[in-house]
Order: sequence, then C-alpha cells, then structure tokens
Amino acid sequence: MFAVYCGLALHHAKLYDKIRRSEQKYRVALEVLAYHSVCNRDEVTKLRKLEQPHKILELETYDFNGMKLTELEKPLYAVYMFRTLFNDKL
Repeated sequence: MFAVYCGLALHHAKLYDKIRRSEQKYRVALEVLAYHSVCNRDEVTKLRKLEQPHKILELETYDFNGMKLTELEKPLYAVYMFRTLFNDKL
C-alpha cells in the first residue's frame, strides 16, 4: 500500500512540474508577443509621413511574397488590407 502511495506522490510531483514549466513557457511567449506589438513615436511619425497607396495590385497576385517587404512597407500593406476589408470605414 505504501508503494502505491509513493508512486502516486511521485506521479503528482512530476505532473505538477510539467504544468509549472508549461505556465512559464506561456508567460515568456506572452511577454515576447507584448514586446513586439509595441512601437515608439518615431516609428509612428515615419509611417504617417509616408504616402498611403490607393491600390496595391501585387497583393492580388498569386505569387505575392510578404517576406520581401521592408519593415516600413509591412504596416502600410496591413493598413491597406484593413481599409479594403472594412470598405474605407476606418
């Protein structure tokens, strides 16, 4: 009977450790996502100075590759996609 109790205790301790590690990984991933979703005022002013494209034809092609865009083009393309998605109601 004592062996069963010890086995269950060891299993519970191992399971608790896995859960704790999983929560730590989740917190780190959430912190990384929060860090990368914030921009500073300089980036915002740079983007506001750039001209918003009225029509981006390359988005409608089959072979469009978003990885080739520069860091300043990516937000402009995202804003364009939101505007077309919501029919310029933004």
